[in-house]
Amino acid sequence: MSTPIPYDPEKAALLVIDMQEFFRSDTVNEIVPNIKSIVSTCHKKGIPVLWTQHGHMNLEFDGGSLARWWKNKDEMIMRGSEKWKIMKELNSLVMRSSTPADTLDFIIQSKTRYDAFYKTELTPFSPLSDATATDTKEMHEASLLNIGFGWGIVTTVNNTVEWLSTMKL
Repeated sequence: MSTPIPYDPEKAALLVIDMQEFFRSDTVNEIVPNIKSIVSTCHKKGIPVLWTQHGHMNLEFDGGSLARWWKNKDEMIMRGSEKWKIMKELNSLVMRSSTPADTLDFIIQSKTRYDAFYKTELTPFSPLSDATATDTKEMHEASLLNIGFGWGIVTTVNNTVEWLSTMKL
């Protein structure tokens, strides 16, 4: 394993954040196979998978900072719209896993803020560098650099799958 992952796999969870049609781009399309791989591995290992969906019901009331940043209100993600939906090729992965505890995948549909996990006990944190994306390559690399420097262990899907393979079912 290239990057050691010092976490207890029995306390691990996978967060799949905002993999919605709205965010589809060439860069995002490139990481979809990696997301499929890690989600499938987590399902096999009985690791909870939590999916977030960003969306608004009424921009006047729940638009927040994004309503100010995104000047074109037609570009906002409205709950229930086609752009709000989980990407088609990932949708089949949102499922009930076949674990003894019958763990559900949870969809956090009411996430309307960019800081949905702020002030939570979500530590430690390990973003998968080859299963994340943002607007530009520079922003992506800067985000990973800051996370790796400050509070997380940046790793890859293959490294995580290898780590999880040591876990007993």
